[in-house]
Parts: sequence; C-alpha cells; structure tokens
Amino acid sequence: EGEGGITADRVATGPDPGGIAVGEDIYVARFRSDPGGGAIYRSGAGPITLPVHPGPDSDTVAGGVPTLIANLALSPDAQTLYIPALQANIRRGLLGTGQPLTFESSVRAALGVVDVHADSEDWSVRKQLDNQDRVIAAAPNPTGNFLAVAHPGTATIQILDAFRLDAVGSIHDAGEGVRGLIWAAGPVGDTVGAGTGILYVHAWLDREVRAYAMGEPGRMPELLWTQPLVAAEPLAPEVLLGKILFHTSRDPRISSDGYISCAGCHPDGDQDGLTWDFTSRGEGMRNTVSLLGRGDGTTATAMGWIHWSANFDEAQDFENDIRNAFGGTGLLSDADWAETSDTLGPPKAGRSADLDALAAFMASLTAAPTSPTAADATPERAALFAASGCDSCHPAPRYTDSALDALRLHDVGTLTPESGGRLGGALTGLDTPTLLGAQASGPWLHDGSAATLDEAIRRHSGAEIPALTEEEIAELARFAGAL
Repeated sequence: EGEGGITADRVATGPDPGGIAVGEDIYVARFRSDPGGGAIYRSGAGPITLPVHPGPDSDTVAGGVPTLIANLALSPDAQTLYIPALQANIRRGLLGTGQPLTFESSVRAALGVVDVHADSEDWSVRKQLDNQDRVIAAAPNPTGNFLAVAHPGTATIQILDAFRLDAVGSIHDAGEGVRGLIWAAGPVGDTVGAGTGILYVHAWLDREVRAYAMGEPGRMPELLWTQPLVAAEPLAPEVLLGKILFHTSRDPRISSDGYISCAGCHPDGDQDGLTWDFTSRGEGMRNTVSLLGRGDGTTATAMGWIHWSANFDEAQDFENDIRNAFGGTGLLSDADWAETSDTLGPPKAGRSADLDALAAFMASLTAAPTSPTAADATPERAALFAASGCDSCHPAPRYTDSALDALRLHDVGTLTPESGGRLGGALTGLDTPTLLGAQASGPWLHDGSAATLDEAIRRHSGAEIPALTEEEIAELARFAGAL
C-alpha cells in the first residue's frame, strides 16, 4: 500500500495481454485467442477461460472463438465482467464442417458476460449482435441497468438492457473507428445529461472525443460537444482515407450487412493469430499473415507477392476479397472489375481513388513488430543461419526472396493435402514469408501447424536443407525470433 491508500498489485499474464479492468482483482484479456479458446488473466486466481461457441450456424448466430479482446468492462458493483470481442468461425470450411465460409458466417460481433468469480464463461450466454462487426468496447451506465457497446466498423453504438442484453437504443454515425467508451453520471446540478448520464466516445479515426447526453430508452441521445485530439492530422489525406476504409464494414461497397472489415483479420494491420479454411476460395488452410512491414511508403508489395500462394501482385487485388468474401459491391466500377478480376492480369491500380487509398494505407505500414529479444541476433547465430542455407530463401535485409520480378515458390516439406491450390490450379510451393517480426507472428507455417519457431524450423525438410541438431534448431529459432 502506497501513499494515498493506493495498492499496487500484479497479475501474471500469458501471451498477448490486451484490455484491462480493475475491481476486486486485476483482469487482463488475452488479445488474440488460441483456436481452442480465449482467456482472461486475473490477479487473484487462475484465468477465466472463454470457450469456443460450437454452433450450429444460423442467420443470427454462428460458432467460433472469441478473440481480438482489446477492452474489458466491469459492472458498477464489480461482480460482472463484460468482454467485447469478435467471434471468429475458424472451424467452418469445406475441410472441417463441409460448409463454405460466407460473409454471414465468418465473423460475428460478440459480447461475453461472466461472473468475476467463475472459472469459465458460458458460451450459451454470450451475446451475438447481428449485422455488425466486432464489439471493441463496452461501458455500463452508472446504475448498471444499461450497457453501451461500440462497433468500430459500422460507427455504431448499441444500447443494451444490461440484464436481458436486448437492444433498447442506438447511436448511428458515432464516429469513424470508435475505440473507447465511458458512461458517467451527469454533472451535479446540471439537468443536461441527467437521468442516465453522459456517454463519452473516442472516435479514433475522426481524432476526437464526443459526449452524448443519454436519456431513458426511446429518447434519442443528444450530442453535447466534440473535442479534437490532434492539432494537425499526421497522415496524408489518401492514407487516412485508406485507413478508414480498412477499418470500416458499414460501406456496402466493402461489406454486405456490416459484418467484415479488413481489420477483422488484420487488427491495426497485424494478424489475428488464427488459421482459416479457404478451400472454398480455391486455396486451403491459411494462417493469417501480418501486413506490418510489407510496405515501404510507396508500395504495399515491398516484400513481394501477397499471400502464401502468391496469388496477388498488388494491394488493389484485395478488391477480389471485398467482392467475393466480404459480400461487398466493390470499389471498382463493374466495367473495370470485368477487365481486372484476374489478380495476375491487367492492374487495378489507378482505376479507383478509394481502392488506391486502401493500397496507400497498406503501403504506409513500413514497420514490422520490434522483437523484445533483438539482442539474440548475434554474429554467431547469423553465421549459423547462413551456413545452414536459411539465407537462400530468407536473405537479409528483408529476410525473404519474394519479389514481383520472379515467382519463387518453395516446397520445404510442409505441404499437405489440406494445403489446397493456387489460382484454380495445383499448389507447387509457397511464397517465402519474411522473418522480420517472426516472434510476433505465431502460429507459424502456412497452415498454422507449428506452435513454436523451433517446430517451424524442424518441419523444414528436403534435399537442399541440411540435417540440424536440436541445439542448432534452438539457436536458429532464437535468431529468427530476434529479427
């Protein structure tokens, strides 16, 4: 106990700590969940597990693992924990359930509700909110009978009955990239905001905080004021537009019914740590690849081809995912789409200002995650990396041989029947992933089947790959994890 009666406490977390809430204990969310479920770490006991929803899928409900838990919220009595999440339906696919992934079944907005003393969340109580992207934040009102939840992709805040979790109101156009909420009592003696108080909204991509006077259900919230958070916008207009498009799901050109945004699998341009069954897309099991570090400020293909199968040669090819997987009508005109739908055919660049802005944002992602073990990239390990032939596919400084001037697909012994195909044909090999930021990119390999970097290296086999001792594998893993 320190000065002023403040008590310092610690909570031992596992991987990828995210949102925090403080009540009787400290609660820390695991941001990206394992395929088998999520976790809330807590200081006073073991973690609260977040199980996979088993389904079945319907028009309003889908199975999946709750993930991308960036925030947590506690009820006013600190006995109920609210868990904003995206529910990722990674078990669905032709190889798993025999059902193709669709824009309606891939992801769902989800809100977990759990007693703080429980050891596991009840998946059957988890609220799924239809026609929305992820829930990124939640905030109860001061009396605890209402709950605000924020959907950044649709710029929507829904007001729920905190006990039944039914929607009783909403705020539309609440700001681009809504990221944080606080619901507080109104000022003492001030009738504005009396009743159910004032809701403060962080509209991240509008660079402002908004304050809404909240009344009883049925009364339209009143926007009281906005407060800019930056004196000058740090991003170029095209990059900012692209960043907004990357994080939006409300634009029908990008997503049908508001379910999917690019950020749903690539939070802040990174990866979701999950493996998806894209067999219905003509691919196979695909571990999500981070976009961080792939740009050089000018192009998003500074690291070469896009995707494990090298099926895109420009960032504008994500128009294909928008139209085919997201259910959007597309950012290109139908005439341009008809001419350029072949991803390795005529270029899409220069045909749509919005699609070019999306590519400009991706090009701006120039920094790969910094490794906390960078000191492990010693000269001795670098020499072992070269002597083992690793640099033939992973040459410095980008640690990949992928380049658009030539197609270099490698079969290093990791392909399986579940690896699928490429562009409607056979998959003969894989595009080399960069090792920059490798420590933060797990699970590893194209199908996410390696739980550690050591295992990913161990799985490499073939005539051109020398036999390695376990000690050498461990040293190579330390080197790769340091990049």
